[in-house]
Amino acid sequence: MRSGDDATLIATFTNEGDQAVTLRAVACPCAGMVQLGTPAGDELTPLSTGLEVPAGGSAEIGNDQVVVRLTGVTEAVTAGQEVALQAYFGTEGVVEFTAGVEVE
Repeated sequence: MRSGDDATLIATFTNEGDQAVTLRAVACPCAGMVQLGTPAGDELTPLSTGLEVPAGGSAEIGNDQVVVRLTGVTEAVTAGQEVALQAYFGTEGVVEFTAGVEVE
C-alpha cells in the first residue's frame, strides 16, 4: 500500500477488569484520519457511543460489524504489517497497541 491509500485495522481488545470499558477513539500517526464505525458499503457510520469491551471479555475490530479505518496513510505499509496506535477509553485512559493492516 502506498502513501495516501486507505486501510482497515484488525485487532481484539481484551478486558481483564471487573467492569466494562468503552473504546471511544483510535489514533495513529501513520494516517491522516482514523475512524471507528460500522461499515455500510463504501461508507462508514461512526459509532457515537463507542465500542463496549465487556468485563472479563473481548471485542474485535476489523470484522463486518465494527472497523477502524485509516484514511490517507502517511507512509507505505504492506498487508499484515503492524502499526502503532493509541486506543482512547474515555475516563479509563489510553492504551498503546499494535494492529495488523489489511489493504483495502
